Amino acid sequence: MSRFMNGYVGRTLAILIVLCLILSLAAGCSNSLIAEDSVQENLPEIDPEGGVGMDISAVLYYRLAGENYLVPVTRNISVRANERAETAIIRTLLDGVPALSSNVNALFPSGAYMEDVTLEGGILYVTLSAAFMDQSALEELERMGASFENVEATQRAQEELYAARRLAVYSLVNTLTSYSKDIRVQFLVDVDNNGNGQRLTRVELGLESMDGAASDLIEPMTFDASVVITAESMVACMLTRMVNGEYELAYPLFLESDSSGAQKPTYADFETEMLSLGTITGFAILGSKTTANMTEVTVNLHFTNAKNESASIEGAVIRLKREGELDKIAYGSFTDILENR
Repeated sequence: MSRFMNGYVGRTLAILIVLCLILSLAAGCSNSLIAEDSVQENLPEIDPEGGVGMDISAVLYYRLAGENYLVPVTRNISVRANERAETAIIRTLLDGVPALSSNVNALFPSGAYMEDVTLEGGILYVTLSAAFMDQSALEELERMGASFENVEATQRAQEELYAARRLAVYSLVNTLTSYSKDIRVQFLVDVDNNGNGQRLTRVELGLESMDGAASDLIEPMTFDASVVITAESMVACMLTRMVNGEYELAYPLFLESDSSGAQKPTYADFETEMLSLGTITGFAILGSKTTANMTEVTVNLHFTNAKNESASIEGAVIRLKREGELDKIAYGSFTDILENR
């Protein structure tokens, strides 16, 4: 019996040793697999329904620097996987002006961002953050007191604030409706920071009230061509600046050089030459025509010459040519009119 028990115990121990060896090997394999898997932990997750990104071309509308008009700028835009093209367009518009574009400014406050974009029944609902309505700069001027200079500065700041808001709304609407022509855009702002966009009044956004409308709340909007710069409005901007003596704002609206070889002078020489030719006191835009490489705008000019004598020029032709995204005024064409009056 003792010999039997000893043999049984020995066999049992042998079996246990073999099982331990098997379990150790299995554990070793298991640890190897986990270590192998851990190498993959830092890789991005793959979404099987993620879709594929794409590039599109779209016309985005930015502000003509110093003026209350929009400039169309064609841009290539990367649309992310599972992103609406319209969302990518808005994101790009809010990012600011492209690096190589000149004479255009961004319109949206730096802190403003897109909260939501939803298409429903042909209306694209776009919600921007509360920062769109930021008016801290204006409030700071108002806190500074009521001196004459400060009242003027406050008034200019208020006018600029509402002009920028109005143009920003049209920038968004024109950009989106030029890409998706069958939609209307409902502009919303999350003014309470609660995640819900609200319709604002047209007055709050710097827009004119609609005569006869039951409510002043902003409605879904379509493309508005009246705020887009044209050759005629470019000439009107330049002449208005001349009438007001704002030569620094008129200067960027001229070509650097034109087909006649005339070069735009430095700003100091530009102002000196303009004043030597006379002071423009009024104008009327009569019409325009465009050829293959040039646009001509016909105007009537009223001015006072260096001898303080009043004079008029009827049917003067101001020529414009494309430079970058804009039709700009040929410097030689304009000075020739004044020199040969």
